[in-house]
Parts: sequence; structure tokens; C-alpha cells
Amino acid sequence: PTRGGLTEFWSRGFLAENPLVNPGGFTVFMVKPGFETDVMTTEERKQNVQSKFGDGKLSEETLKTLVKKDWHFPTNFYEALQQLKLAAQLLDLLTRDKGIASEGFWHAAKLMEKHGGAFFTADSGDGSGLFYVKFLTYVDRTFQTFCKDLVKYAERKNPIRRAARELEGSQRKEIENATWSITNQGIMLTLVLPSTLRQTSGGNNRGAGNNEPGGGKSPGRKKAEEAQQKKPPKEQGPEWYKRNPNVNVDWALPRGRRFGDFFNRNLRANSAGFPKAEHHKTKKPAFLCLAYQARGECFEGGECKYAHVPSDQFREEDKVIINKRFEEIYSS
Repeated sequence: PTRGGLTEFWSRGFLAENPLVNPGGFTVFMVKPGFETDVMTTEERKQNVQSKFGDGKLSEETLKTLVKKDWHFPTNFYEALQQLKLAAQLLDLLTRDKGIASEGFWHAAKLMEKHGGAFFTADSGDGSGLFYVKFLTYVDRTFQTFCKDLVKYAERKNPIRRAARELEGSQRKEIENATWSITNQGIMLTLVLPSTLRQTSGGNNRGAGNNEPGGGKSPGRKKAEEAQQKKPPKEQGPEWYKRNPNVNVDWALPRGRRFGDFFNRNLRANSAGFPKAEHHKTKKPAFLCLAYQARGECFEGGECKYAHVPSDQFREEDKVIINKRFEEIYSS
């Protein structure tokens, strides 16, 4: 981590004061790629920031703040990818290895590695020269949202267990949805910088979130936005479509374990042996959504093809079968 970034983290903790205005707390920008080991003077850091955002594009106050905090803003794919991995590794050291805290950073890095060509295309179409700064900003904000959600569990019963069960996968899902346009179309629809990085000392700011210098939009982005606007909004349905209002504690994930520890493509047998139930939306027989029972929440909500049934609404004979299956799976 950079000295300035680490100092702020130790003084503020994980939460940023306002991530929409300025990065802070635990931020991906406080780590530098391993190949950038040179120690810069204050003047060199100032010149480095100016070279990335453009001379005269940032206000003098913002420039001083960035120089003091010594954040690193990536200029290319490889810097951004390494910063995500370094931030994830640091977070694992501070919390738990590959836990729910770092999953957003790890998943963003995985998406970049898997869809590298699409990210290069998105960078080219963005036109601001700051595409990867914007992308890391989005991942940063997703982590900050997770931190704020985590705080809400402090006053609840069994806070750690409930938070682990209910927040697992939330960052991954958010980033997956937000980057769909990158991985499928090579563009990003709503990716902007924090407001302080858009404050200018006059003239157009090339990092203000526009796709083209001067504030225009590329034809590809304009077309994608128009198509997105024409799509009918998905029906959200009642809250219980997404969150199980009556989780059976015997079916819930064991403390410290994750859904993927028991249910994944290599453990397909664990998904078998459960009774079918009436689908919450179609009202037709369907296989059970095991995440809805084990984790207490399914991020697909009403769109999930598996049945969401509050744990206390099963027939007694089905409860016996489900009890037995979860007991077998968790004890194996």
C-alpha cells in the first residue's frame, strides 16, 4: 500500500466518508502495482497525477489532496488488474482468506482475465483515457456498500453468522450485473469518477465520465443506452421472493462456511435428493432453490427458476427429508 493511503486507512477504518465524492477508507487506489516501486517526491507525484488527468483539468485543491494521499490511478489493463488482486490479497490478510469481504475485488479481477478483449474494447470506446480508473471506482463503491450493509448487523442476533449468510455473493452479483455490458458488448453504461476527480479549474475534464472528449458519446454506447431504455423493467415481486422470512437454523450454513463449500459443479450430488415444491411465481412444481434455504437469500429473486419456499411452509414429510439431506451434506 502507499504510505498516504495506508495512513488514511488506519485513521478512518474501512468506511469512506462519501465514496461518491472521494475514495477513502479501504480503497483499491491505495495499493500500487508491484512493478511501480520507485519512491517519488511530492513534485514528482504531482506531475504523475497531472499526466493522468491532464494539466489544468483538476482543481488545485483536489490535486493537493491526491498528492498527499498518494493514491495510484491505473492507466492500463495490466495495472488495474494487479491493483485489484493486491487489494484483494491485502483485504484477505486483514479479514479472512477469500472471504465475503474480498469477493468483489477477486471477482472483478476474474472478469478482467476472462474477458480481457472486451475490456480493451471498452477502454478504446470510452475515449476519456480514464476507463480503468472508472472501473476500479465502481468496484470500490461496491465494497463500500458491502461495508455499510455489514455495519447494520452489529445490533442483530448472531451478527457474524447472519451477515456471512446474507451478504455472501452480494458484491459478486452487483459487479456481475454492472459489467454485463462490458463482457457482452465491450461498453459500460453508467461508469463515472468520484465528483472530486471531476472538479476542474476550467474547461472540459476528460475524466468526467463522458465517452468522448468534449462530452459526446460513441455510437456504440448511444445505441446500447437506447436498447437498454426500451427493455421493460423486471418485476421485482414481494420481498420474500428474494429473502427467506423464516430460515430454519438447522438448514442454514454452518458458521464460517460458504454456500460454495457445499454446492458447486464439483459437488452436484449434494443438490440431489430434495423434494420438489410449488414455484413461487409460476406455481408449477420445481426443484428447491437451496441458496434460499441454506443462505436465507437468493439474488435472483422472482426470476430464479428454482422454488422459493419459506422454511416453515413445507409439508411435515418434506421437512423430514430436507432435514436429513442438509444434515448429511453439512456433516460430510
